[in-house]
Amino acid sequence: MPLSAADRGSAIHDALGEFTQDLRRPHCPTIPRACLRGIGEIFRAADGAAGSAALWWPRFQRIAAWFADWEIARGATMSAAIDAEIRGEIKIPLDNERTFILSARADRIERRR
Repeated sequence: MPLSAADRGSAIHDALGEFTQDLRRPHCPTIPRACLRGIGEIFRAADGAAGSAALWWPRFQRIAAWFADWEIARGATMSAAIDAEIRGEIKIPLDNERTFILSARADRIERRR
């Protein structure tokens, strides 16, 4: 079944988050663009429509090239650590019986040097 536009957006988002985490690990790839494209192959294979893949795969490759280069250029000077897709929540008491829970997911959290 072909992926919807929302599915593709989520897959690209997830690939960028996974790449951000992998880039900071000791097994950091020597060719970041290839690493990110490899992560993206998962959603390319999941989309069964050939025409759709012909449209979206080149777009992903352009995004991957730009993001990998940007990440490498920034990473060397900007951040001591980066986390991706971090969930959090805070409980806010409303009264004696009720609590409101505010939850969120941060796409990216950078800790500066």
